[in-house]
Amino acid sequence: MKQLKRIGLSALALVLGASVLTACGSPTDTPGTGDFGELDMGPADESILNTDEEIEISFACSITGADSEYMQQLIADFNREYKGKINVRASLRAEASHYTTLIAAASNGTLPDLAIIHTERLAQFRDYGVLLDMTDYAASQSIEAEDYDATAWQNGVFDGGLYAIPYDLIPVVLYYNKDLIPEGYTEQDILDGLTFDEFDDMVRKATADPDPNDTSDNIYGWAFNYAQTSLYFNNWLAQAGQFLVEEDDPTEPTFNTDEGLQIATALNDLVDAGTVTRSGTNHFTVFQQGRALFAIDGVWQMTSADYAAESIGLNYGMAGMPIMFGDTSKVLTRSHCFTMLENNDSTEEKRQATIFFIRYLIEHSMYWMASGKLSVRNDVAQLDEYQALPVASVERELVTMPLVSTYGIMQNEINETMALLCEGDIATPQEAITRAYNDAREQAQTAAGQ
Repeated sequence: MKQLKRIGLSALALVLGASVLTACGSPTDTPGTGDFGELDMGPADESILNTDEEIEISFACSITGADSEYMQQLIADFNREYKGKINVRASLRAEASHYTTLIAAASNGTLPDLAIIHTERLAQFRDYGVLLDMTDYAASQSIEAEDYDATAWQNGVFDGGLYAIPYDLIPVVLYYNKDLIPEGYTEQDILDGLTFDEFDDMVRKATADPDPNDTSDNIYGWAFNYAQTSLYFNNWLAQAGQFLVEEDDPTEPTFNTDEGLQIATALNDLVDAGTVTRSGTNHFTVFQQGRALFAIDGVWQMTSADYAAESIGLNYGMAGMPIMFGDTSKVLTRSHCFTMLENNDSTEEKRQATIFFIRYLIEHSMYWMASGKLSVRNDVAQLDEYQALPVASVERELVTMPLVSTYGIMQNEINETMALLCEGDIATPQEAITRAYNDAREQAQTAAGQ
């Protein structure tokens, strides 16, 4: 295997800036995997390539955002390189549809050979009994714990085996427009870590409506994503040292607290003040257009922001999540995890081909990091190319959520009720919290057979 080719910082910037975006901000012309080289991971078991007939493996993942073109490029390059030996048939779906499909397939043995499962969903699929122990398979391809962030690796270790391999870390960050910082504040204030009160004040001061009859030139304090309100709620709750649910009682939501109510109230107040983008608006497109001071979104939006910087001169930066509780910018982190799954068509040949494909994806980790990810591997984190990415220097403290099988239920309810609150369909923050609590508790109890 080759050592990672170092392409230089200026070349890296040119490669990242070459992406072309559609109207909704996703790349349609990504750099090639060859521009980033491969990791030297140690010996690989290539015996599966001795097959006389092409082996087809199925792969399901929920990567459909600005990073989907990168994943599709990786799959296409693998299929081209190993044509006649291994072919990967991929299904890329939006996250909600991805999990609905996997849950249905788990009941009838039609799961794919390989699936990306987020950290917080691992316990759910563990309880379904469909995860394969990958210990020996990983060892055959020199995929070893010592090369990874210890916490992220340990999330996939349970019941005496290795059931998931992390590919990345995907926390949220604060994107900001340097040209819209209001008077009285500086970029250094943002980089040092804004308190929520400071964030609130800046959002209100930056909002401008030059023509009430034309919203196309409105300036918003916050490019607000009504479809992912849980992204805001969950991270601020973690700053208070709380989570949606705890491991000791998977059926009892733990967000019905004073802090949970404070978060819901803060979200509702900023929406009511007219300082955020309207429901139905593509929030990050508004940020790309230079019409919002802030956007709170995943690191995966980095390539979209980079393109706007290259194409229309968006003068943006990245910083840690505003601090509502405590004194540091804590954010939850999750990973895209590789999991090998039990299914009716599973064979040893398919499993060997699957782990070989996983190794290929890991070898091209630097390419994947360039799509807007944090490295979960120690060797990648030390590379100059990685350190040059804007997200690598964001100051924040990463918090791992508890692995509870009902976490998805809790998250879905918070996401739905906070959106309804912010859209005016639920009257008060307290009503929203109570409704989310009752509905989540009922669903969790039903899932537990109570």
